[in-house]
Amino acid sequence: MFNVSSTIRISSFVPQGIILPKSSFGRGKCSTLLQESIARPLSFTAIHRRSEKDNVKMAASVTGADLYHELEESFVHDEITKYFDDITLVGKGGFGSIYRAYANDTGMETMRPPPHPNGRLFALKKVHFDSELAKTMLIDEILNIKQCKLRSGVRYYGCFIDDATGRAWVVMNFITGLNLLDVVKTVKLTRHQKNDIAKKLAFAIVECHSHGIVHRDIKPANVMITNLTSKTSDVILVDFGLSCNISPYLT
Repeated sequence: MFNVSSTIRISSFVPQGIILPKSSFGRGKCSTLLQESIARPLSFTAIHRRSEKDNVKMAASVTGADLYHELEESFVHDEITKYFDDITLVGKGGFGSIYRAYANDTGMETMRPPPHPNGRLFALKKVHFDSELAKTMLIDEILNIKQCKLRSGVRYYGCFIDDATGRAWVVMNFITGLNLLDVVKTVKLTRHQKNDIAKKLAFAIVECHSHGIVHRDIKPANVMITNLTSKTSDVILVDFGLSCNISPYLT
């Protein structure tokens, strides 16, 4: 992780003065990338302005074709209900829906997840997987989650594809808590809590950047707060659906 002295604040481009590494500037190619793909919030409409072929080509060039196809080949093409029980909708976003579910014996055997505090409890993110663009966005999101490796953050355990419905189910750790939007609406935060949340969120962002990943969709709804009443609360950045891998441009 690089320290704050090795970063620059670009409030002229990025809302709320998001911190990006100094090394992101000074090269024409990267400056263009930052202005077009990172600094400005990227809408789903804007993504569609590029052809699906261009999006697939861009993803392969950034992540590496071998890594890209290796991940896609690891997906399990089958109905999600064969692997998970008690699938319950808990939230919806612009690009998918989040469910809470419990893995059955078949699911645990298929995923073989490392031990984690929630046992058989997982989060499932249901997204479209019925076009090359949808596949590209999903694989980019998973690869970026895997590359970030945040100490306290989203973990990826597997992906199930329902070919009959054209939907993908991404298996992640279930995060118990409130998003920041709900926190500020329902909880009167102390100055210490506000400072603690801001500091931990800043470190999460910088840690993502240290791995070459820019989130591009930082907002209160995508910031989860766990154990708010304790001194060991965590601030977790979620939903990497619009994230971008810029590490090839920083070398």
